Amino acid sequence: MFHMYLPIAGNSVNIVLILGLGGVVGLLSGIFGVGGGFLMTPLLIMFGIPPTVAAASDSNQIVGASTSGTLAHYRLGNVDMKMGFLLLIGGSLGGAIGVQLIKVLKAMGNADFLINVTYVIMLGGVGCYMFVESLQSLKKSKTTLSNPVEKAPETKVKKQSGFGKMMKALP
Repeated sequence: MFHMYLPIAGNSVNIVLILGLGGVVGLLSGIFGVGGGFLMTPLLIMFGIPPTVAAASDSNQIVGASTSGTLAHYRLGNVDMKMGFLLLIGGSLGGAIGVQLIKVLKAMGNADFLINVTYVIMLGGVGCYMFVESLQSLKKSKTTLSNPVEKAPETKVKKQSGFGKMMKALP
């Protein structure tokens, strides 16, 4: 009833499922800054979308969620425009190179395999990193709890001139 045929993917999908995935991943992207390719592409693959089509089509969701999230965070004053511009340049170059690489791999017949293996390695690496960080955080909190009287070091605050404040405020 709510199915739509996707000619590039070569299969039919439930419209509600795809809208729901986009909404949930967009929400997570807005809250945590993750989502796009990190979550959406593997989820699309799980629901039968070919890996190359999932990775390419996911770019639409990334643009929408990123634009919406950036505007909302900009209004709150959370966006560092200098860093954002550099990330935009790097992302554009990396994306262009990635598309050319997938084009070559698709011609060789290895694109789907590479995408699947890359996601397993990437998600495994992120999972291991988060596990190690959690252990270090637990270890740190136990040390802090056992020495509650420990005094924090004093720091001196240096006042900035009007020019320094103005330069820091520039995007």
